[in-house]
Amino acid sequence: MNRTKLAVLFVAVLCSVSAPAHAGPATPGALEAGFPHVFRLFQLGDPANPACVYYNEAAAGRGAAVDAANCRSDTPHWFVRNSLPDSVLFQLEDFPGRCLIGDTSTLPGVVLVGSCDDPRAGWVGGGHIDPPRWALAPRSAPNMYLRDNGIALVLQNTDTPLETPGYYWNPQ
Repeated sequence: MNRTKLAVLFVAVLCSVSAPAHAGPATPGALEAGFPHVFRLFQLGDPANPACVYYNEAAAGRGAAVDAANCRSDTPHWFVRNSLPDSVLFQLEDFPGRCLIGDTSTLPGVVLVGSCDDPRAGWVGGGHIDPPRWALAPRSAPNMYLRDNGIALVLQNTDTPLETPGYYWNPQ
């Protein structure tokens, strides 16, 4: 192999290793590699109005955060990431056996709470650690991203979830 081809190959490999995640969700391995095991989900698309994902045993929704690093302490908001072969589960720490569900049977899709055995409970995603910015989608609809529209949590499509406010999340 001549030096020019070798140099081009080296640059291509270097770029593929250092390139940030783009629009399409990756495998569950991306969530396992950079996503905390126990976490809260922050929406920081509007820095003046940070929000958290809150839940009870039957429903999940968005609500105002105390600030960019703290959810309200009076409402459950901690999740546990559990890995499956083709996705991850976001289990509700306060309600074992209950998980976030991505239901895309409506438009826009909705986020529910249900049994972790539900086939809609698996999530995939992609993103990066610094700055922490993750796009999340149900395994069953990997182009329908979790979005905070300022009123509710929905599942909608966008070509650039990591660059579109409301579509990217900061797990802490």
